[in-house]
Amino acid sequence: MQSMGVAIGLAVVTAFLHSNGMNALVSVGGQDQPPTPLPDLFGDRGYQLGFWVCAAASVVALVFALVMKHGRTPATGGTAH
Repeated sequence: MQSMGVAIGLAVVTAFLHSNGMNALVSVGGQDQPPTPLPDLFGDRGYQLGFWVCAAASVVALVFALVMKHGRTPATGGTAH
């Protein structure tokens, strides 16, 4: 479950990063050009969304841990009572 959680979380955060890339305004000969996407540079918004998803997943995991039935019946030390 831990490996699956890491894989899903990484996929979600990567999707946020790639959908919120950085753009640059390039000026050629003094004339403004339309914003150009910069490959492999991620904007702040993608990181913010990724951290919010991680925080939400942590809260959900904490709630599950608190609601989950805890413990088992104690061992009897080998006696058959």
